[in-house]
Amino acid sequence: MAEQLVLVVTVTALCMISPGPDMLLVMRNTLVRDRHYGALTALGVLTGNLIHIGYCVVGIAVLVSQSPVLFQVLRIAGWA
Repeated sequence: MAEQLVLVVTVTALCMISPGPDMLLVMRNTLVRDRHYGALTALGVLTGNLIHIGYCVVGIAVLVSQSPVLFQVLRIAGWA
């Protein structure tokens, strides 16, 4: 179990630190145009991420509030 947890944490950390398409877009706009356009692109990417995180959290909250079984499962999983 501990080995699987270490593997999941390692893979997740590597995915988080690797540049993705959004980072490449920010770098491109910064290099081709200037820092202002790079900052605007980064702001757009962050806004999109916040919206995505927001509707995921709201969706999970709705699911948990409508399903007592799912709430119990998440509560037990968070405790363990």
